[in-house]
Amino acid sequence: MNQNQLKYIFKNFQLIYNWNDFENVSFGENKSAKIVILKGEEEISDSPIKVEWKGKNIPFLFNEIKKEEVITQKENQVIINYDIFFPIFYLLSGKQELDVKKRDKHNRFEYKNSVQYKFDFVEIPLVNYYFDILKSAIEMAYEIKIEFRNEFSTCLTHDIDEVNSAWKHRIRIALENKKYLKAVSFYLKHLIRPFYPWRNLDEILDLEKMQGVSSTFFFLTNNNKIGEIKNADYELKEKYIQKMFQNIKAQNSEIGLHGSYKTHDDSVAFEKDIKLLNQNTTGNRFHFLQWKMDKTPQVIEKSGLKYDTTLGFQEQIGFRNGICNPFYLYDFENEKAYDFLEIPLTIMDCSLAFKNYMGIEPKKVNEIINPILQEIKKFEGVLTINWHNTFFSDYTNEHWKEVYTEIIGNCKVKNSKFVACEQICESLN
Repeated sequence: MNQNQLKYIFKNFQLIYNWNDFENVSFGENKSAKIVILKGEEEISDSPIKVEWKGKNIPFLFNEIKKEEVITQKENQVIINYDIFFPIFYLLSGKQELDVKKRDKHNRFEYKNSVQYKFDFVEIPLVNYYFDILKSAIEMAYEIKIEFRNEFSTCLTHDIDEVNSAWKHRIRIALENKKYLKAVSFYLKHLIRPFYPWRNLDEILDLEKMQGVSSTFFFLTNNNKIGEIKNADYELKEKYIQKMFQNIKAQNSEIGLHGSYKTHDDSVAFEKDIKLLNQNTTGNRFHFLQWKMDKTPQVIEKSGLKYDTTLGFQEQIGFRNGICNPFYLYDFENEKAYDFLEIPLTIMDCSLAFKNYMGIEPKKVNEIINPILQEIKKFEGVLTINWHNTFFSDYTNEHWKEVYTEIIGNCKVKNSKFVACEQICESLN
């Protein structure tokens, strides 16, 4: 591991802990070093060992030989008996996504091809545990106390894909099921009493106002179709959308960009999206969570946006980069951290609900996600939730609005702050 990679690791450590004195810390492998970190294997082990740290059995990805303790102290040295630097870099930087060539039909990195899936730790923020080991070693070696920089926070977000097309959806489903009379009936009913259950952004705002929280709404700028994939079913110039922009701002919530399909690797198209939105937005999440680790970070960096919050697995809740805190991605070409902040996406409604993903029933969601909340609370991290406006409607998504409210209540019990994405950026600058 070279010095640029170490600097990158230390820079991310400093986003979590209120301490930045790495220049005066002595790392090495000889007797003169205050802190010794033993090297692991050259590649990820086929059977990495697991060792308990802070009440959790965590895997050390590049180690196969088990030691008695994670940290030992001998005379004037503190020894970390497992390689933590390279797995931190491997997960945080997204290197694993560069190493895996397989992609799904939307050109996305799939959960089933990840080390999290292979070794079953997607719901453990492994990088946070490694950082905690590093923090403990520094505290022991230099007899100091290092505090967390922030406190447990919840970032509520909404991708706004569909607003106007529920009436068409209802008719299409009837036709697909060969219920032709019902399809005609739905059409006639829409002419008399328009069916727009997804025009519910005010309902979301009212719910959040009642809960005393704010959120971030991500809007698409294009309503075109690329192949079989539809972008928005609305236009930004519509009176309804313009009114919602005003209402969102009035409630001190945030308007963000939902980068259109296939803008994740096209700087020109992405910057056009930013101009079309025309809301002085500071951040983005890509439609369909599209992401190419060798292209997308460069697109965001060139745009000048302050943050992105795309990086979560579409099929599975948890920690795609092994961390529950905002972090910087790594510019492999220039060997340094990118300037924009990545706010990891932890929980998405589709991941929970879709049968080809996790397929969780609404009544079981809080039981499923509670361990993840506990992990984030442990490290004073950020829980980022993506709840589409369609999941606040009983049409096709009955009971999911109640699940959202229950999650907010669960976070409040754990004394979470509630912040919009742009507030996270401000707190870390």
